[in-house]
Amino acid sequence: MENHSHKNINAVKNDEIKKKKFTCNVCDKNFVKKTALTVHLNSHNINNASNNMSDVIPNQEKDLENVCSVCFKKFTAKKNLMKHLRDVHKNFQEAERMSVKKIKCPENNCNFMCRMMKKLRNHIETCHKIKILKDSLEFSNEAEFLKWKKEEESNTVSLFVMGRKKTTLINGTKKQIFNCHRTGHYSPKGFGKYRMRSVGSCKIGVTCPAAMEVTEYLNGVLKVIYYKTHLGHLKDVVHLKLSKEERASLAEKIEQGFTFDSILEDIKEGINNDENVNAKRIHLLSKKDLYNIMRILARTKHKMKS
Repeated sequence: MENHSHKNINAVKNDEIKKKKFTCNVCDKNFVKKTALTVHLNSHNINNASNNMSDVIPNQEKDLENVCSVCFKKFTAKKNLMKHLRDVHKNFQEAERMSVKKIKCPENNCNFMCRMMKKLRNHIETCHKIKILKDSLEFSNEAEFLKWKKEEESNTVSLFVMGRKKTTLINGTKKQIFNCHRTGHYSPKGFGKYRMRSVGSCKIGVTCPAAMEVTEYLNGVLKVIYYKTHLGHLKDVVHLKLSKEERASLAEKIEQGFTFDSILEDIKEGINNDENVNAKRIHLLSKKDLYNIMRILARTKHKMKS
């Protein structure tokens, strides 16, 4: 009976040894956990543990790119690893090195790239000697801000689109950024390959420094930092979009039975009757725009029926 128990104990021990897959490259001692090996390596007074660990990490873990070089913790996403490096190890230099630099200077023959708009604007002012104009504004509520935004876009022949979703800070304030819609690269959506418009994409392939940084406080007040300077593109009406109000008005006329030719003629007459009118996207309205609106109308009606 004792011999049988002794054999079982030995079998368990053998299984545990088989599970040990981390080996010290100094003394060949095996460990089940990587963290235990890391602590053990420090006992050898190894200064560069990360280099030695590269020899003992199993093959399946070598394939993982998102591994902390300090504590060897694994992450599913690079952004989580970068946050870990900054918050836990205070290794800002390594986090910056790993970051993907998507912000590109809009000036010709300049290859400067970074990951923060603040750095881009500083680069433009110091290296290219171009002043970035900035206004600080305050609005009593969101509706007031959106009304001003619409008027400003109309007056400056521009469009500012939401860069990312509204984020809520610990103190309850909310932050949102609206970037110039010309910023970035054209990326076709969907599985089909559609022919690009004859006027080309509105995206310029670089980063325009113009933006609106909005902070919304608990009392409903909005404070806006407005970077007014546009770079890397002209103020082309052709690259603007029809506003929601314009699309709704056109959709109503289509439903009322107005022909495309009559709608286009009305817009043309409106321009001729007002010499001081500012150029707007609707002044370049085409039958293709009207066909698109009609298609959306038909799709909406179909969904309502179903």
